[in-house]
Amino acid sequence: MQKSKNDFFIGFTMWYGETHYFKIKRDTLDYLAISSMGGFDPKVMVYDDFYTLVDRNDDVDPNSRGAIYTSGKNFYCQFYADRDRYYYFGVKPALSGATGTTTIRCVIDNFHVSDYSKLVSGINAVKNGRIYYKDYTNLSYYISIGAAQWNKLGQVQIRHRGAGDRTDLTLNLFYDKDSIVAYTSKHWLKGWSIWYNDYYFQDMVMSERLKTVMHEFGHTLGMAEFSGWDYCESYDNVMVQGIRSISKLGPADIAVYRKLWG
Repeated sequence: MQKSKNDFFIGFTMWYGETHYFKIKRDTLDYLAISSMGGFDPKVMVYDDFYTLVDRNDDVDPNSRGAIYTSGKNFYCQFYADRDRYYYFGVKPALSGATGTTTIRCVIDNFHVSDYSKLVSGINAVKNGRIYYKDYTNLSYYISIGAAQWNKLGQVQIRHRGAGDRTDLTLNLFYDKDSIVAYTSKHWLKGWSIWYNDYYFQDMVMSERLKTVMHEFGHTLGMAEFSGWDYCESYDNVMVQGIRSISKLGPADIAVYRKLWG
């Protein structure tokens, strides 16, 4: 069964251990949560359009976010679902050969835990839905990929400055073993700039460089640090400080962006 909508409920019966397959196509980038409800004990496998296993679950962890959606012997999976991609769900009884009825639910599940006002800065480099940058670094590969991750969200486009384009942002390198990894600033005269510390970048792996690039672009979009006292965002979000191996946006990154830009 193919479902094109973002949210759906489906009730069905599984006879003698059979597996039911569902397919959904994404036209936006979001986190999705799929869960089951009822008294039966099913399990789920989630695959992408290369038929690579994305996630699987049998019984929801009662201490996880899944407890918002379901309980008991029901399953829960939350996963990153890219735009213009198909995802497949295989649902079957947890006990081989069993027969029973369940209802599954699939919903968009971008979320942040901290107060929204703490996650935004109140300023951004966006003009008419665009940020045009001029690159003075040797990091163009990571910069283009990092910009593309934010651009998938659709409302604001971060673009390399072309002939005739304005410059909203400059990207720069510096080298200082006693300084921070990277920072973003806005000067009253010179405007917005991002500075990457080559002392650290030389020893970073690809995903650490990419995470840092995406983090600094997040500041130009109006996001603050997702870190500090009384903050609760998980480390799979690029706007949480620190050198980590991350190559995609987290659920809070997307949730805050959607509130800022739609």
